[in-house]
Order: sequence, then structure tokens, then C-alpha cells
Amino acid sequence: MKKTFALVLAFLLLFGSMSSFADGESSDKQVKNMVVVGDFTATGYGSDISTVPSFAHISAEKLGLKYKESSFYFGSDSLTLDTLDAALGEDVIGQISKADTVVVSVGNGDLQKAILPKISAALGLGETFSPSDTVNALATLPEEKLEGAISALKTIYGDNKESFEALTKSIGEKCGEAAKKIKTASPNAQIFFVGVYDPFADMPNYTLVNTLRSELTSKLVSNINETLADTGKSEGFHVLNTASEFSGRKQTCVAADGSYFYLTEFGHTVLADALVYEITNVYNAINGGSDTPNDPTDVWLYFSIALAAVLACVPVIVFVAKKSKK
Repeated sequence: MKKTFALVLAFLLLFGSMSSFADGESSDKQVKNMVVVGDFTATGYGSDISTVPSFAHISAEKLGLKYKESSFYFGSDSLTLDTLDAALGEDVIGQISKADTVVVSVGNGDLQKAILPKISAALGLGETFSPSDTVNALATLPEEKLEGAISALKTIYGDNKESFEALTKSIGEKCGEAAKKIKTASPNAQIFFVGVYDPFADMPNYTLVNTLRSELTSKLVSNINETLADTGKSEGFHVLNTASEFSGRKQTCVAADGSYFYLTEFGHTVLADALVYEITNVYNAINGGSDTPNDPTDVWLYFSIALAAVLACVPVIVFVAKKSKK
């Protein structure tokens, strides 16, 4: 009887250890204190924050952090590349010094400010149109103006190449400088920058919109996110490619009003899920896991191994149990 008990105990321990392995659980380093510094994307602009939290709030909750206790949020709708350094002031840096995880969201406002006047001018609307006005114009431009607008959009990147390249370079440099400042305050913190998204990605496939995306926004957004990723490799921070996360979604991630192309409730949820996945993978890798420890394929592999081990033990347990009865 004692042998049977010992074998059953061993079986339970084996199954328990394999299950923990499959779940990716670890008592090692995890997120305990997170600081988010962000622009209108992080503030939840355009939504009622009491009912539709921003990705910053959703991420903190998904990571098991109590908002305002183990996570701190410093956001401003108007945060830009030029004000990022000032935003990392004494109070914010003081909180960052206690953090193990720092998330920064900046650049979408700069991108939109750079391209909107150029797009409005190409459509023959002047240079003062808002995001929502521009969206409406793309959908309703009179047919007699279509040919001229399409021709103008086809050369829009080349005509403004110098200013667009300067914007791309500036995002890389200023985010790199911000990362250095954060690293100085908290040398061991994991830093995550949220990449920019295409403001027009969710618009219907009108001829004008397709031309705009192919000739300008897709190209510029890709260049910016690639530059940010390259800077991350040299400065030691991680980059979330927001544009790729939003691509191909059935629901709308981006909406427009008089001030910004902002994230919808669904957009915030998608971004939060992607950020949590990235953060979790980084910490699992630090703790000795694989590069993608949360990949469903890995989970099923571990489960299969655990199941095989359990099945292998069953005949032995049955045999010993029968023998002990004799």
C-alpha cells in the first residue's frame, strides 16, 4: 500500500510540474511596477475613459497590476516628440526609477501633423482640413477632381521626401534619447515603445484611399517603425509594431474627429493584447524561456509531453495496486 501511495504521489508531482511548465508559469522576475508615458493614444482620447479604458489601463489590468498602486500613468493628448524630453521631468523620472517596466507612446500626433496638410493640398482643399474633414473628402471628392487628386497623391512622397525623412529620423533620435534617460533612472527596466499606425488603414478601399495608402502612409509608417526598431536594437528597448497589429482586423481600430485619428475601443483592446503578449514574452525569455514561450504550439507540445508521461505511469500504478492487494 505504501508503494502504491508513493507512485501516486510521484505521478501527481510529475503532472503538476509539467502543467506549470506548459502554462509558462514562473516564480522568477515578472512585472511588478509599470510606468506609461504617452500621447492621445495612451490617454484614451475620443473615448469615455470611465467606460472605455485606454490600452495603458487595459494592459495594467491584464498584467495583474493595480492601477495607481503598482502602475503609474503620465499622459497628455498633446505630447509630441518635441515635448517628450520635458514630459520625462523630475516627477515622472522619480516614478520610473522605481519601475521594472516602462511603456512610451509618442509619434502619432507628429505623423498626422506632418501628412494632413500635404494630403489636403493634394486634394485641392487647402491646408487647414481636420482629420474628419479629410476622411470625408476622400470619400466624397467630386468625380471631376479625382484624376488630379490621384496624380497629386502619386507624387506626394517624392515631393515631400526631405521633410518625411526628417520626421522619420527625428522619431528615431528622440525616442533613443528618451530611452537613455529612462535607462539612467532605472538601469534594469524593460522599455517598450509603441510604434505609429496608419491613420487611413481602416477606411474603405476607395481609389483615392488606396492610392494614398500605397504612395504615402503605408510607406511612411513602415519607415518610421523600422527606424524605431533599429534604434531599439542599439539603445536596448523593445518596439511594438502597432501598424501590423491593426492590419487585417474585421473591426475598426482607428476613427477620426476634428483633432486626431484616434483609437477606437477595439483598437485599444488589440493594442493592449499585443503589448501584454510582448511584455510577457520578454519576461519569460529573461527567466530562461524560449523566444516565444506563449506560442500555442509550444503549449500543446508541453501538454502532449505531460499527457504521455501520465499515460506511461498508469499501467505501473495499476500493476502495483493489483499486486499490493494480493
